[in-house]
Amino acid sequence: MFYVISLAKCIGVFDLTLIIGTILTAIIGDYLLKKFVRDLIRGIIDSTTHGIIGLLSWFIVTLHIRNRYSKYEIFCCGIFASLIDIDHFIKAKSFRLKHAMHLAEVRPFLHCSSIPVLLLIFSTLINYIFKSNKILRYGWLLWTAFMSHHIRDANRRGLWFYPFGSTPPLSSFSYICLILFLPYTNVYCLRFLLSSFGYEAKNYISPSPASDVCGIDIV
Repeated sequence: MFYVISLAKCIGVFDLTLIIGTILTAIIGDYLLKKFVRDLIRGIIDSTTHGIIGLLSWFIVTLHIRNRYSKYEIFCCGIFASLIDIDHFIKAKSFRLKHAMHLAEVRPFLHCSSIPVLLLIFSTLINYIFKSNKILRYGWLLWTAFMSHHIRDANRRGLWFYPFGSTPPLSSFSYICLILFLPYTNVYCLRFLLSSFGYEAKNYISPSPASDVCGIDIV
């Protein structure tokens, strides 16, 4: 209940713009995928949709966490979210789009959601040992890129957590809601971790008006 109340405080005008942009991107992307049948067009639409959603997701995070490299990281998150589908070509052992988009039932390795979970744990431990907040941020950036991609794909096949198996497929409404919760959950967790590691004294937690919109006070 506390989390829901805290999350509600995060919603400002700029946040609302990004939220609407994320929702529209997901809906339009899904609609266009149903509209076209050519593999090339579908591949471009799908990758672009993943990239924009990843970009907007990390944009929301940097809206609330001070970050000197925010623009760079925002675009990197979008690129990473889009490039995850490169494992289709690796799995197909072919550069032909037709082979990459029509794989057998076994999903390619970068679509395993256990990977971003391990990356997140690893980056947090490395940060704890070496006190490097960049490693922590990049770990969460990769987590956001992976999970925004995986959650959207879960609309068709569920989330795959090796070796435990897969969840049932998510409805369009469910996956869009999870994608919207993802960046705000990241903000909540990052503010807690950065505060715990003492980075607020170095202005890694933003005191600026942009982040003041988010009223989550973990310290």
